[in-house]
Amino acid sequence: GTDSVGYKYASYEWFLTEFASACDTLIERGYFLDFVPMCFGTFDDRRVAGSVISRMKNKDKPNWCLENLTLESLREKISTSDLIITQRLHGAIFSAMAEVPYINIRFHDKMLSLNQDIGWVGHLDYYGFNKSVLFDLIDKVQDVTSIRKYLTKTKLELSCMQAIVEKSFFP
Repeated sequence: GTDSVGYKYASYEWFLTEFASACDTLIERGYFLDFVPMCFGTFDDRRVAGSVISRMKNKDKPNWCLENLTLESLREKISTSDLIITQRLHGAIFSAMAEVPYINIRFHDKMLSLNQDIGWVGHLDYYGFNKSVLFDLIDKVQDVTSIRKYLTKTKLELSCMQAIVEKSFFP
């Protein structure tokens, strides 16, 4: 029979191992990595960051932010980055608003919808995550033309989504 809990655990372990390997490769290519939590409590991003970092060869290289950033410090960190890799919808929204290339690791339809609305190719599925696909996307997302076109057409809509996220996560 099938055990969905077993599949979830196996998928999570696969993701952690594959993403840790991708992070090591990024470091070897000269990237500086910041692990920044966007959610706390039940779904605490610091736990995932710790699980990824513990599997890395270069454990001492990434910056592991453990505190909750203010809205302004999060915006600053995103807007001054060369690339954002996020599993959070609000990470994708803030990146799009800042016109920073991002890769969205999707695990929910709302993330797929945002990327399709923008015409953004920088997304891949969490289930079956593959670092080769991630690296192919890194090259493709450097052109933010589709984000700029989308922002021109629907800046108010995206600003409203950003305001909702801000109110929910930065009361």
